[in-house]
Amino acid sequence: LLNERLFFFINIYNIITIHGLIVKSNPGKSLLERSTFMRSCKYNLNGQLFSLLDIEHGILRNKSAKPLVFGSLTYSISFSDRDPRKVLALDEPRPLISFCLFTACISSPILIPLKYVDTIDEELINCTKLYIQRLVKVITKDNIKYIELPK
Repeated sequence: LLNERLFFFINIYNIITIHGLIVKSNPGKSLLERSTFMRSCKYNLNGQLFSLLDIEHGILRNKSAKPLVFGSLTYSISFSDRDPRKVLALDEPRPLISFCLFTACISSPILIPLKYVDTIDEELINCTKLYIQRLVKVITKDNIKYIELPK
C-alpha cells in the first residue's frame, strides 16, 4: 500500500503542477509567488482538497525533516492529528522523491510520469540518475575535481 500511495501522489502532484501552469501560467520566481502557486493549485480527491504543498509536505515528506520552505512565509506544512488526510501520509522518508516532483523551475526534475507501481524504486532511481546527469557537473581545474550543483 505504501508504494501505491507513493506512486499515486507523485503522479498527481505532477499533474496538478502541469494543470496549474496551464490555468495560472507562470508560478513566479519570488518566494511569495511560488508559495501562492503551490497553495492555490488544488485538486479535490474523494471530497478532500489537496494543494501541491499538502501533497509534497503533508503526504510525501511527512517523515522527512521540515525545512523552512518559504522562509518567513512558511506555514504549518504537516497535517494536524484531526485532519482526515493525515492517514494518507507516508510512514517513512523517501528522499528520492525530490528527483520526481516537477516544480516548474530551472532546477526542477524533468517531467517523467511513473509508470508501474511494482517497479517504483527502480523508477525513482532512474529519475535521480537523469536529474544528476542533466544538472550536476564535474569540473576539473588544476587536477582538482569540483562538483557543480544547480541553484
